[in-house]
Amino acid sequence: MHFPKLETYQAKHVALRESIRALDGYLYELFESSPKGDISPPLVAKRLRIEEAIALVLLMFAHKSGIITPRYFVYCPNNEDFIASYSSSKELPKTIDCPYDEKQHDSNEYFTELTFQFSADLLSQSTNSSA
Repeated sequence: MHFPKLETYQAKHVALRESIRALDGYLYELFESSPKGDISPPLVAKRLRIEEAIALVLLMFAHKSGIITPRYFVYCPNNEDFIASYSSSKELPKTIDCPYDEKQHDSNEYFTELTFQFSADLLSQSTNSSA
């Protein structure tokens, strides 16, 4: 395993063992090729040939292991342009000022996309080990 902290989840969730191993390999591949890129749950699901809900569970294991962190991107519901990003669902506002419509959208209106990024700790470890 490239990310040994995932082994804890392999032991606890035997039915997901192979999927966790596949996620480990895929995350390593992404980290080597594009460490600052976004990790999208639908793309992980497609790559691992699993349901998106399972991909999200696996990504949450990686998050709890300190490998990745979530990013919530908020988009205007009228033109789908990016408005803001947040690192926690708790930070998502009830209303947000939209620079495109020049009005406020409430949380029932705006579109939110969940992605993940490699954690700052992991990125700094990589930078320190390559120096």
